[in-house]
Amino acid sequence: MKKQTVIIKRLMPLLIAMCLQNFVLWYAIEKLFMTSIGFDTASIAIIASVYAATMLVFETPSGILADRWSRKGVLIIAGVALALSSLIGGLSPGVIIYILSAVAWGVYYALYSGTFDSMVYDTLVEETGSGDDFEKYSGRLQAIAGISLVASSFLGGVVGQLLSLQSVYFLTIPFALASIVALILFKEPQLHKATEHVSVRQQVSATFAAISKKGIVLQITATLVLLMLLDQMVFEFSQLWLIALIAPVIIYGPANALLLSSVVFSGFFASVFAKSRKLLFISLGLMLASVFALALVKNIAVVVAALFIVAFVAIIFQIVFSKQLHDRLSSNIRAGAVSALSSVSKLVFIPVALLFGFTSQQTSVFSGAWIIIIIALLTTVFAAMVLGSIKRIRPLRDEFQAIDEARK
Repeated sequence: MKKQTVIIKRLMPLLIAMCLQNFVLWYAIEKLFMTSIGFDTASIAIIASVYAATMLVFETPSGILADRWSRKGVLIIAGVALALSSLIGGLSPGVIIYILSAVAWGVYYALYSGTFDSMVYDTLVEETGSGDDFEKYSGRLQAIAGISLVASSFLGGVVGQLLSLQSVYFLTIPFALASIVALILFKEPQLHKATEHVSVRQQVSATFAAISKKGIVLQITATLVLLMLLDQMVFEFSQLWLIALIAPVIIYGPANALLLSSVVFSGFFASVFAKSRKLLFISLGLMLASVFALALVKNIAVVVAALFIVAFVAIIFQIVFSKQLHDRLSSNIRAGAVSALSSVSKLVFIPVALLFGFTSQQTSVFSGAWIIIIIALLTTVFAAMVLGSIKRIRPLRDEFQAIDEARK
């Protein structure tokens, strides 16, 4: 219990920073705002591709920078990028300027992606000697940060209804900047610096070699890429179903809040699902039923519920499989490896998003949903393969050696 208190106390500034960087009011009304300044379904998909392309460029380098320099420093830069994205977005009179906001947000998310998880895992290893409780702590932190997402979504919808859609962007800026203060107060784990630095070229090579290793590691990484792709499709395009069903503005906040609450619930229940293969297989079945509902059912309540279930299951599996991947990676490449995986998912996302946007523009978003069904089917097959072959292992032996050397 004492050790748990120490861990929670140490992680508290990181948790506050996560909550502040997730308190983004404009997520709830973004697609509605975009349509108000000249976007259509196809151009919304193009902007999603801009997000992905920017992340693709910055994600792996930022992860390697975090491993070599400072993960806390990278997250501070992320907070600045989020504030800049919100400012440009609110000032955008049309499509062209909004693209700059999309680029800034892409930089933010590239810096954010994988960095928090790596810090949590290394903190646990420094404090306890293993990452065995990663699902528990990472899930709980993600859940509480998810509550911040949900709260900001409710508030964003209300502010957008009572004031203006632009004001929702401007009111996000103070929260993004406040996250920097919390990060400064966080005691960053030094495990990733305990090993001797190699050249950048050698580190890049080692990072990609680690995640492409044949066998269970390759199965896990392939499944994580598909899960990230599915997750991004749902979160990026969820509001298009509301637009197609002519939902009133006031619905956007609660609907988006329910979708974002998937982060909360998956965070709290990840450790429970991790202990039960039966629950994991059942959840895969529910996910498949839900993606078919996105294509076949034209009802706001059903669509919103289906989006929630798909996101919930995808995040559960990301947490569970991320733990298994972290167990098989050394600390000096951990953030870079996760960022590299995310980059691969963005590389796949760009053409898939463009195809989804073109299909939805020419027919309807319900026809475009068949693309998501194909992704979900592939994800289910790969996830089942991993569950069939995965074995719980202890963290790498060199982690313990690195801790001892760092303490000396």
